[in-house]
This record gives sequence, structure tokens and C-alpha cells, in this order.
Amino acid sequence: MKSKKRKAGQQNSRQAAIKRRRKRRLRKYTLYYLLLIIVGVAAGVAMSLTVFFKINTVTVEGGTRYADGDLIAVSCIERGTNLFMADTESARLAILSAYPYIEDVRVRRAFPDGIVIEVTEAQPYAALRSASGYMLITEEGRILDTELTELPAGFVQVIGMEPGYLRPGAYLPESCGEQLVMLRYLQEALGEVPFGGLDLIDLSDRLNIRMLYERRIILSLGSESDLERKLRHARVILETKTGENFQGILNAAETLPTLRYRDIFSPDVWPFGETLRQLYLPVDRRQDSLAPSQEQNDADDMADMMTDQSADSDA
Repeated sequence: MKSKKRKAGQQNSRQAAIKRRRKRRLRKYTLYYLLLIIVGVAAGVAMSLTVFFKINTVTVEGGTRYADGDLIAVSCIERGTNLFMADTESARLAILSAYPYIEDVRVRRAFPDGIVIEVTEAQPYAALRSASGYMLITEEGRILDTELTELPAGFVQVIGMEPGYLRPGAYLPESCGEQLVMLRYLQEALGEVPFGGLDLIDLSDRLNIRMLYERRIILSLGSESDLERKLRHARVILETKTGENFQGILNAAETLPTLRYRDIFSPDVWPFGETLRQLYLPVDRRQDSLAPSQEQNDADDMADMMTDQSADSDA
């Protein structure tokens, strides 16, 4: 009986020893395979960064006024560089900084060996009058061009903003923020109420947006509230109550618009500054900078009475 127990104990000991050896071998194999996997992954990463995924093509998508080669050069992304090592964010910022007429840039990897630069061209929104000429801006207030000597075709010059000197690519300062909001309201209203014949827009007075119409009528709109209604009333009066030679002031800010005859180029009537007065003044009057005579003022007052009555009856 004792010998059987002794043999059973020895057998259990041998089995326990075998299990311990198997566990030790399993731990060794596990460590070995784990180490092998780590080495393999490291080798794969090293190969991908040195041998594979080298940039072979850099392409530009989206039409702009700039040459594709110039955009690629500014991005500093070179062929032969590893695809994963290319700094796409730095490339994007470099292009935006160098080219003001680009509104947005996206630089993406195109596996296995390409880089694609997607560009969106900026759209001019308004032309601001500046000390040196004209300045083109986007709707967000980004400067596209400065020191333009001529007003770009299709634009109405805007006065009343004083951004100072800014380089292309910069944004209007906060001091112009209020006028930029006013301009957006006005442009939106003009989109709903087409209004041809405008020469300039004056945003210098927060409570009175003014415009020059066909170089002969000053149009006052008041604040930016209810602009569509004001423009519709103004357009009706301009189309029905003013002839080709009428010159004066239309106040559409009031509930009942008023139309008054005035010599708008008289220095005490013209509200847009002497430089613009000389620009729009008829050629035969550019040497005449005297104030109107008393006879002219009397005639203006008489015309006011007549046009006020006519505008009130029309409203």
C-alpha cells in the first residue's frame, strides 16, 4: 500500500515538473515571437520611410491664375521625399501666404506615391477706394490686390473704410469690421433688388448708407435695416420721377421717400470729399469750385417744393 502511494507521488511530481518545463518553454517562445514581431514591424517602418512610398508625382487640382509649378515650388514638397515625411500642413500655409488669390488649400497624400494640392481660387467681392487707388477684397475681408490705379470692371467703388496700408493676403483690421458687415447687408439687398447705374457706395456713416447714382443723384438709405424695401421704393421713384437730366438727392431712408433737386456738385452739397467731386464733376465745370449763388439756392428751394409734392403723391 505504501509502495503504491510512493509511486503515485513520484508520478505526480514528474507530471508537475513537466508542466513547469512546458510553461517555461512557452514563455520563452512567446517572448521570442513577440521580439520577432517587433523587429519585423520596425523593419517595415524603416523600409517604408527609406525605400518605399517615395513621392513620384505632385499635382495641382483647381483652376487658378497661378502656374502649377509655382504652387508646387512654394509648397516645398519634392519628388523623392518619403510620402509620410511630407509636411502637408506647412505646404498648405506656405501657399496661402504666398498667393492672395487662393481662398483655400488642401494638401493630401495619394497612395502609393503621389501628393495632390487642391486649391480654391478667391473671388473678389468689393473694390475699396484707398489713398493710392483701389483695393480688392473678398467677402471675408481678405486683401487680394492693392494700389490698383483703375477701378476693376464690374465693381462699384466703396468709400468709408480706412484700412491703412495692408499687403495682399492680409485681412482688414477690426476697425473696418462694422463697415464690412454693412457692405454685406447692402450687397445682399442689391442681389434681391438689381440696381444698375451705381457709381460709388459710402459707408462712412453707420446710420446713413449713401450711394451715387448715374453721377447725378445722391441716394440716402439710412441704416442697414429694411434695405430691400428702401431700394425698391428708390428704384420706382428713379424710374418714374427723374428724367435723364435730373440732378438731386433722393432720401429713401424715410417711410415716405423725398426727392429734391440739388446741384449735387456744389461744395456745400457734395458729401463724398473733394477728390471724388473733382473726379465726377462734369468736364465743363471742373474749374468751378465756387459755392452756388443766392439765385441758385432760391431755385433749388422752389424745386424742392415741387418734387416733394410729386414724391409724396407717388408714395
